[in-house]
Amino acid sequence: MLEKLIETMTKEFEEYTNKLMSLEKSEIIEKSYEYTIKSELFEMFRCAYHYDYYLCISDYYLEKLSTFETPLAFLYDEWLDADIHINSQLNEFLETLHF
Repeated sequence: MLEKLIETMTKEFEEYTNKLMSLEKSEIIEKSYEYTIKSELFEMFRCAYHYDYYLCISDYYLEKLSTFETPLAFLYDEWLDADIHINSQLNEFLETLHF
């Protein structure tokens, strides 16, 4: 199940990256956040498949995601709708700094 999802995500991410490369520089910068989030999500799933990295997602949702033509786009849209902000994670990181 995860293998099929990774194949779909790989294709989607490659197509998305190629599309970005054809844009003007300013448009690429405007889409940098989307690229970053999709890249991180893709890497999490890829690591789960190749390196036994633990994902906090049930088999049920993995199966559902496997049916999407563009699972990264779906996950990105869900991320934007979620009440979770990257600032929270950045703040956690800042709290761990030791100079």
